[in-house]
Amino acid sequence: MAKWSDAASDAAVEEIRRFSRWPWVVGAVAMVLVVLAVIGQVSYDAATGRLVADPGSSAETYPWKLEDPPVVTAADGTWSGTGSALIQLDQPPGQVVPREVTVEHGRVNLSVTKAAPQLSLPARDREWPRYVDYLSPSAGPAIVVPPAQERVELWVQGEGEWALSIEDLRPQPLETAHDGTGNAVLQYTGDSLSARFVHRGNGVFTVTVHTDDGADTAIIESGDVDRRLSWDESSSVLFAIESTGEGAWTVAVDQLAAAPAATAGSPEEGTAP
Repeated sequence: MAKWSDAASDAAVEEIRRFSRWPWVVGAVAMVLVVLAVIGQVSYDAATGRLVADPGSSAETYPWKLEDPPVVTAADGTWSGTGSALIQLDQPPGQVVPREVTVEHGRVNLSVTKAAPQLSLPARDREWPRYVDYLSPSAGPAIVVPPAQERVELWVQGEGEWALSIEDLRPQPLETAHDGTGNAVLQYTGDSLSARFVHRGNGVFTVTVHTDDGADTAIIESGDVDRRLSWDESSSVLFAIESTGEGAWTVAVDQLAAAPAATAGSPEEGTAP
């Protein structure tokens, strides 16, 4: 019977260890490459706390980082381009005109300048815009609530060729309260920072709140709903309401408390009691 010597045995064990170590090394390298590839396709949006699809891994694909970004104008009601570009829209002074943006073909990330237009500034000095949404033909339209500026900047970060249609929304004005059924878009421009939403009946009731800070789908419930929502100060607040059943809904804006009236006979400011 043949026997292994200790030296031969140690050499064999070391060879086996060396051979078995390589698959682990190759596997680890492959995992790192996969992770890097995924990270290159998503980014974190601090304003919404969401991971956002990133068409390119280079910062140069961000249109606001380009020194001279291409400015796309409409042709037959359609804005089209390739890769990154800027779309400029006008609105009346002091007003906010919500827009509905639909992708006809291609896939894009859409952002909007938060305040004053940025195109005239050097690329390094431009503010990071507010992220709106990732759009594709199957994703449906996105609502853009721009700042109260006469010139609105929409930044498009696309994958290859794309085409967009942009339409002005005609929301119903909301002053103190509004009743309705089905879907609706309401616009509130007052000073209150909260409202009560009531839904009675069957079906799914959804409310998305659009402000200067972005969009928040605050209610997705079925059946009877009674919720109070609040928001931060904004130049305009848009409520996109979807109701899939036969139920009815009501929106009632919370009224601001009146300033206390001066008490009769109280000492006037600046006089001694």
